[in-house]
Formats: sequence, C-alpha cells, structure tokens
Amino acid sequence: MSQQRDLPESMAWRVIGRLESGQTQRSVADARSVVARLWNRFQETGNVRRQPRAGRPRATTSTDDRYIQLTARRNRTENTTQLQRQLLLATGRRVSSQTVRNRLHEGKLYVRRPMICIPFTPRRRAAR
Repeated sequence: MSQQRDLPESMAWRVIGRLESGQTQRSVADARSVVARLWNRFQETGNVRRQPRAGRPRATTSTDDRYIQLTARRNRTENTTQLQRQLLLATGRRVSSQTVRNRLHEGKLYVRRPMICIPFTPRRRAAR
C-alpha cells in the first residue's frame, strides 16, 4: 500500500486557482488523481486542508517535545517524573511519565541507571 502524500497548501491553492480560471485537470498537472481529489475536497468543504485523522491527538506539541529533550540533556541525572514535573511548571501541560519517556525515545535519549558502586581510584586499585 502506498503512503499518500498531500500537496503543500500554497501549491494546492495555486492548483485551485488554475482550475477556477478554466484550465483542465490534465493541463494543470500530470497526476490527475491528485488534482481531482483536491478539486473534490475544495468543492465539498471550500478549503484545501485535509480533515483531521482518526486517532488520539498528541498530548504534547513539538515545542514541548523539544523542551523535554533539552531539559533531559541539560540535567542528565533527572528521571521521567522529574522531567514531567518540570514540563508542568514550565507550560502548565500535564502529561504522563510514559509520554515523557516516549518523547525522549523519539529524540534517541534512553534511561541510564546511576552508578551504584564507588569508582576505583588508583590507590584503591593498587590496594586490591
């Protein structure tokens, strides 16, 4: 199954303008199915934007995602609940710790366990 891509909005409006001026769909573009679908959408809704898709809307915006990733990079020792609390204080948006974890994974950031043992100093290594 092919992945359907839509025209950028500025180009879609140009296509609609050419169709309204009387040009044929064939003369506007070689991909008639795209132009036909766009023209039908414009005639039904009066707009070229696509309708919202089914599914749960994202809990965070792209700005929130960047904030979470930036905060995690600055404070390497903070866990997801602390990052969640910081996002709540900064933006007023309440998200779950799983959402924070998902956004960190999208940014290629993963959980690191803190080191429990004491690192060896040269003196302790010699003593062992």
